[in-house]
Amino acid sequence: DAHSSEVIAGVPETLLKLSNSSIKTGVVTRNSIPASQLKLDRSQLRVGRVLAREHAPPKPSPDALLMLADEWQVDPKHCIYVGDFRYDLEAAHNAGMHAAWYASGYSSQPEWAHLAHFDFSHYNDFIPTLAAYWRKVSAGA
Repeated sequence: DAHSSEVIAGVPETLLKLSNSSIKTGVVTRNSIPASQLKLDRSQLRVGRVLAREHAPPKPSPDALLMLADEWQVDPKHCIYVGDFRYDLEAAHNAGMHAAWYASGYSSQPEWAHLAHFDFSHYNDFIPTLAAYWRKVSAGA
């Protein structure tokens, strides 16, 4: 699928805003290193780090997420992991991170949707939704 992959609307702008705010980004994928690199090259997306199946056990194992937090010297409780499937959300919980669910394409909530700390359906909504969530968490709500 690396040859036919397409960029999700709003992702380039979101990554740029995060980068401009000095927020580190990474991709954790079950794809191989060559397939991941091909997708990034084709899309011209720039992320700080990519961890593929050669680097760590697959999600829902938290290993890859914890590797990123350790590499970035960030406490996992200060990290948000975004995913579109159950294993992504489980991996975030297993790593002690916040779980954000990219809910686009679902006509109804799957039974695992409750694993998300917050959700969004378009990447243009991610940063405002994240900011509102983070304010709530910081206030202890």
